Formats: sequence, C-alpha cells, structure tokens
Amino acid sequence: MATQLTSYNCSGSCNWEWPVNIALIESHENEIEQLQSFHWIEKFCRFQPVNHDLTHVNIIITDKNIPKLENLISSHKVHCQVIIILVENEHFFEPDRATKFNNILKPIAKKTGAFAVFIIKINTEFGPWLNEVIVQLSHNKNIREAVESASSNVIGIYNDHLDKVTTLSYLMHKVSSLLPNRPEPKDGIKFNTWLTSQTKFSLQQISDFLRSNENTFRFDHESNEASELAELFTEIDRTTHSSILKEDLIEQHAKPPQSKGEEDFDEDVEMTEDLESDDADEDGGISRGIGGIGVIGLGQNSVGGVEHKPKMEEKEVDTPRYLQACIQNTDDEIQEYLKPDNTYNVLVRIGEYDKSWQQGTKEFPSDKILTDPTQKQEILQIVFTSNISDETKTLDLALKRQGNTKDAVFIIQTPNKSMKFEADILVYHKQRLIQKAHLVSYVISSKSEQEKSPPTSMDVVSLINDLQQLNQRDEYGSSIFIDTKK
Repeated sequence: MATQLTSYNCSGSCNWEWPVNIALIESHENEIEQLQSFHWIEKFCRFQPVNHDLTHVNIIITDKNIPKLENLISSHKVHCQVIIILVENEHFFEPDRATKFNNILKPIAKKTGAFAVFIIKINTEFGPWLNEVIVQLSHNKNIREAVESASSNVIGIYNDHLDKVTTLSYLMHKVSSLLPNRPEPKDGIKFNTWLTSQTKFSLQQISDFLRSNENTFRFDHESNEASELAELFTEIDRTTHSSILKEDLIEQHAKPPQSKGEEDFDEDVEMTEDLESDDADEDGGISRGIGGIGVIGLGQNSVGGVEHKPKMEEKEVDTPRYLQACIQNTDDEIQEYLKPDNTYNVLVRIGEYDKSWQQGTKEFPSDKILTDPTQKQEILQIVFTSNISDETKTLDLALKRQGNTKDAVFIIQTPNKSMKFEADILVYHKQRLIQKAHLVSYVISSKSEQEKSPPTSMDVVSLINDLQQLNQRDEYGSSIFIDTKK
C-alpha cells in the first residue's frame, strides 16, 4: 500500500459526528439501499443528498472526475470535513504526480471547508471498502488510519487536526465537556451500557460516565462501545432537541497555544492539547487523558480543579453479573460467524462483564436469589432451544455468591447451507423464569455473505418483575415452556 499525503493548513470548525454523515455525489436511491445492506454501514452511517440548499456532512465521496466535482461544489453550498475521490487509474499515484495534484485539491478543500482531500484507489467493490472504513472508525481509528487500512493507494492533502478529532475517544471527551450546565430533560437520558445496570441518566451523569471511560474503552469490537456511543449521541440529540456534535468546543489549554506558524487554525477552531506534564492520581500513580484529563472512576469528574461529587447511582452489591453466552468451535475459539456442516458448542454462564462474551445490559439478580447469608449457592436451570433442532435441552448451573459460574455447554450441528441461526436461552430458578436471551448468529458460505451479515449477537430480557426474595418463594411443581418457533 502506498500513501503520500501532503500537510495542509486550514482554519474553521471540524465538527465530526458519530454516526458519520456521508454524501455521495450523484448517487441513486437504490445505490444507498445496497450500501445499507452492509451491517456496519447501516448502523454507523447517515446518507444525505447534495442539493442546492446548504449541506453539512462529514464526508463527501465521489468517483466523478475532478472538473465535475469542482462544478458541483461551485453550484452547491456544501460544507464537509473530508472529501474522498475514488479513481481506477494507477497513473494518479506515480511519484511525480502527487505534488501536482495538491494545487488542484487545495481550492476544492477551501471551498468546502474540508480538512483533507483523498484520492484513493481501492481493490474491491465500493460497498465492502466503505464498510471496512466504517469498521476501522468504530475501533477508535482516525479517518486517515481508517482510509489507509482499507485502500491500496492514497494521495492527497491532509490536516493533522483530523488525527484527534475524528476518533471516538475524542467525541466522548467533546460531549462530556459540552453537556454540563444545560437544562436537564424532564425524563432524563435513556442509555443501556454493560458497565452499570442503571438505564436512565441526567446530563451530568452522562458527562461523568463519558469522562471516566474516554481513556479506558477498548473499542475492540464494532458491537460494543461504538454501538453504545452511536445510540447515546442519537438519544442526546433527540432528548435535548440539539445536534451536540455539530457544536464547537473551545477548550482551555494547559499551556499557551502554538503560534499560527506552527498550527494554522483560527482561535475559534475546536482544539485540544495533551498536557506535557502528567497528573498524579489519588494513590500517587500517574495517569494521562485527552486534554490532560486523567483517567477517573465511574461517576467522578475532575475539570479545572473543581471536583464534583459522584452522581452515579451507587449500589452496595458485589460486582454485577450478567447472563452470558458465546459460540465456540471445537478448538475453543469464540466465533462471530458459523460455517455450514460444522459442530459448535454454545456456552452459557452467569458471569462478570466480559467483552468476548455476548451479554445483556440487565444485571442478573444474584442478590435477590442469594438472600440467605448462610447459603453458599443456588441451583439454576438453563433451558436451550434452537431453530436447527427440535430438541429442548436443560442443564443445571450452580450460582455462587461471587465470580463466574461454570459453563453450561450445548452442542449444535449447523446444516449444510447458509442460514440465520437463532436460539433461546431461558434461566429458571425454582421453576420461575428469571431471564431469557435470544442468541443470533449467521451460517455463511462466503466472504460476501459475511460482509452483509452482522456477527453473533444476543438480546436479554428479564421476565420477573417482583425480584424480592426469590429464594424464599414456594417452588412450583412444574412450569410451562412454550416453544414459539414451532
């Protein structure tokens, strides 16, 4: 892969968003529908038309020639952060041509307010390429890293400011800084996350949550933090009737900003600087964060020397545990997709948060089941059904006071065809249904099928409303299980 980017100085606001707003030049409705058949494009992209009204997007993508692009920009009011021009001819990437194109690209960037213009050659279809770019962004890569990872050749002009402001960790920092001191919505912000059983938050609590995790989120899978943030940012906009990521963030610097000779940004451009000095944490350790903000615990806030008391709901219980499941092959490797005519093990347990396992956002009510202090464990029944077998399987699981349970293992055999695999996992205690999970994975035969199918996922619902003293209830002699898939 060859990359040759020339440094480009510019000024203006760079308000990157998540999900990403994209405009395709002269695209047709059916083309966008085809793109949205790719799971991560559908989840993390919003497509906007380019018309004669003022259009604000993050990325403009075109395969038209440069003169046509210039004409369109001249006749439309378009503002964007990044322009991507897709080409097929290798001659664009000859060593002596890259510099020549810079003089053509700079006026295009200036007219649109873009911080980067890429000329890119890709070795695959457009849909899989864009899907890969979005996947990289969901892993907390910046736009340059995402484009380089998915493309065979890249030339163009680029402002290094994008290295920071197009990452998810920076967007967390930005939103956490903009939320405080706003009017609180009447019903709060609805937000489901693995890290707490709380589902409704104030704006200050959301700010504290984002700030405490902006340096600890791993972003190692598209369905985890990236999905949570996309849902959260959308919910904030809906509830507060705003577009928070389109707002400018003016930050106080720990040291004077660099002169314009070093960084050619206007004073009103949103910028952050990492502190050169580290901040000691309460235990005397050293931590570093975006803009010099140290890593802090859930619900804590430390900005500008003012310490806010934690507002997150505190629970006097052990570490939360969840109903969890994963699918492993015969080599004990967790699978995101399944292959036809193969044997797999579906593992089910009650365990502490683990990114590698599928799990619900609802905490398993261990404290309501183990209420007797003399009791070391309670026995749960795990019922397993799927759409590839008529058999209903049941295994016992010992729930102890702390830690993960052992795994309940259910063996499945996939059919010799592509299909959507679905399974229901039901957890009973003393013949009462406590939680139910719906596990989904795709049996695929080709890479193209995989690109259009989401990886293994699971939804969990709680079916007992009154969770008080479950272990003290009388046992029923039997319970009724209805298999709705038949």
